Amino acid sequence: MRHAMAPRVAMMVLMLGALAACEAPMRPLPTTVCHEARRAAPSAGGESIEVPEPTDAEWIALLTDDEEGRPSSCEELLARTPPQEPQCASDRPRALGTLHPIAPRIVARLHREGEDDVLWVATHTTAAGLHVGPLALVRRTTLGLEVQAIGRHAGSADHAEARVLRTDDAIVVSIESELAGDRVADLLVRSGGALVPAALDEPEVGCQAPARIVLRHRAEQHADDGWTIRTVRTAVLDEDPHAVVLREHLTVREIDAADPDAPPRATHDADGIRRLTPTGVRLRADRGPLAPRRASPARGEIVARARRIAEHATRADVAR
Repeated sequence: MRHAMAPRVAMMVLMLGALAACEAPMRPLPTTVCHEARRAAPSAGGESIEVPEPTDAEWIALLTDDEEGRPSSCEELLARTPPQEPQCASDRPRALGTLHPIAPRIVARLHREGEDDVLWVATHTTAAGLHVGPLALVRRTTLGLEVQAIGRHAGSADHAEARVLRTDDAIVVSIESELAGDRVADLLVRSGGALVPAALDEPEVGCQAPARIVLRHRAEQHADDGWTIRTVRTAVLDEDPHAVVLREHLTVREIDAADPDAPPRATHDADGIRRLTPTGVRLRADRGPLAPRRASPARGEIVARARRIAEHATRADVAR
């Protein structure tokens, strides 16, 4: 009899243990600074739990108000925490001026499997046309959406994209967008549970806060003889174990304004690599950006000059 009851007792113990485990409240990760719980749905077979893809409304409610106007825990956290602004030695914190509220919208979001999502939601605009709002690193868990780091970002929303650059010692978030005809990248550094705009130290240039990298810039300058000096600067952000890497390319062309499709009379091309080493919330560049210099005569222009010199010498010989 005792042997017959033993399997039943063991089964009851297992069932009670499983029931207790199911009823035990789930807790956020130790690194979570704020979160919003989401309901998980059973799979088709009823055995496992599936968490559906968050909707835009759920992403927005994570960092702002919900549909009924109640503030999220993340919004309350931001309201209690003054925004951290990077400062160079003699700079004052930047002034954004009057902020104009707008309907919250997702400006940029990045999702990569196995990594935290990057989410920037705009809640205000400035007189200069910048969008302002919370920026966060968000981890998806069975509990819901758990924010691992949060801050505020003010920048252009035109074709905005988010990137994450990782080194051994830092996580750098890059928000890339179009601004005044350029492509730029605003850099923020994770500092514990905060995302802080970085300050950039560059040799021969000085300190820049907040840190902004020009990814694409085009400029034209008119020479005294009527030709146009066209400069195009491009850059790509990369990473290695010790630094954020910036791969730059510079092109200078002297173009005939009267015939822009003609070959340039002079050219200059340069490539360079800059390393931005994180030190706290500062990024220290090992050198300054590529500097444009006077273009060298293009091969076609050299040949043309030689031909003109030869023709002139021939005409002189005939005249004699």
